[in-house]
Amino acid sequence: YGYHVFHRFEFLRDGNERNDALLLVTLDGNPILHHGEAVVRARRGAVSLFLVGEGHRYKADLWAAYFFHFHPSEALLRILDLYGIREG
Repeated sequence: YGYHVFHRFEFLRDGNERNDALLLVTLDGNPILHHGEAVVRARRGAVSLFLVGEGHRYKADLWAAYFFHFHPSEALLRILDLYGIREG
């Protein structure tokens, strides 16, 4: 976990590079987040989830965020699945 301020930043990760999930909490800025085919412009307070094995791409001119890498429990995955969430 941590806190980071990104300046003119773009990041791309293949879904096979890590075996954990990533939770991002936007504190400031308007990053563009790519979840597969979906493109989302986040804003202050936005929470973004990239699940295990999900590739992700994000970019921003200026973006302050908390980030958390974690291994989701089976219980959490079942709850997300109930809501039809199989990708972040």
